[in-house]
Amino acid sequence: MAFGLQVNPAMSSSLSNPAPANPAPCNPAIDVRYVLTHDAGDDEYARLLPQLNPDDRARAARFLLLKDRIAFAAGRILVRRLLSQHAPEPASGWQLTQNAFGKPALAPHPGLPDLRFNVSHTKGVVAAALTFGREIGIDVESLDHPVDFLEIARSQFSFVEVELLESLAKQNQRDAFFALWTLKEAWTKARGAGLSIPLSDFAFTLDPLGICFSPQLAEDPHAWFFLRDRISPTLQLAIAAHRRPHERLTCSKHEVPLTDLF
Repeated sequence: MAFGLQVNPAMSSSLSNPAPANPAPCNPAIDVRYVLTHDAGDDEYARLLPQLNPDDRARAARFLLLKDRIAFAAGRILVRRLLSQHAPEPASGWQLTQNAFGKPALAPHPGLPDLRFNVSHTKGVVAAALTFGREIGIDVESLDHPVDFLEIARSQFSFVEVELLESLAKQNQRDAFFALWTLKEAWTKARGAGLSIPLSDFAFTLDPLGICFSPQLAEDPHAWFFLRDRISPTLQLAIAAHRRPHERLTCSKHEVPLTDLF
């Protein structure tokens, strides 16, 4: 499959202080918040539950594993608190919905800004990203997952990305794989179609950071902003957001203590 690679240097971001509490809807800012959950257990889950509405409590209870119940509960509370920092609505007042592919979204709120968000979790962390009037996707992954990353790449990634990984020294391949994986997940989540888009139909470069698309997707690579970063030495984060021509986005990243969600 042929790719036409176009790399846009404006896709890189600057990390700054957390965004103002009530930026204008046209503010080209992305607000990222994350909660570390490594040490959370039954006691913490019991303190999260009262912050959930009845529907969310029922959904949390359907997860078999405690860690998944904690991740879901923390994610819902984190999103609601984040939304309320950017619009005059109490955290309990937000109505959340999802599209046909399961991407969470905000139900229409007349008179409020066009807020968009996305959530991701992996072992030990829950992260949320929020912005205004643009599609957004976030992914976080733990680097200590015991996976055969080269086999996964050869079966699911584009040949461009496989060649990139195979060209690296072995000690650098794992980190590069997770950088690519999180970027690809973040972009498919921003598109709102999840893994219904074949991962081999688009490819990332890491230096410089950029994307290219197969003819089947017919996407403009300059219409997307990307960020890759580390939350910790073992937690990889990626952001994908739609951008307007000549627009430079900024991204703030801020840890929220789990106790702030109680």
